[in-house]
Amino acid sequence: MVTTDSYNEWHLPGRLSRLKDLAYNLWWSWHPEARALFKEIDRTLWAETHHNPVSMLRAVPPRAWRACRKTRPSSGVSTPSSAPSTST
Repeated sequence: MVTTDSYNEWHLPGRLSRLKDLAYNLWWSWHPEARALFKEIDRTLWAETHHNPVSMLRAVPPRAWRACRKTRPSSGVSTPSSAPSTST
């Protein structure tokens, strides 16, 4: 039996590449904030892929990635640029 590792067959643009790791980790499925993050990338595609983040990320068109890099998150999910400072 021959199997392929589909994880290595596709890539995401630079700073967004960690979304791939999140998509393969089931942590996203029980955290509403993570689901909202995937949904914000492309709401229509999220619905069309039946909320499957791997399928959705593989199908996102380049124009959508450009838009994601320009927008700040509104879902409440902390990213390095939007996380509150913890230093005093």
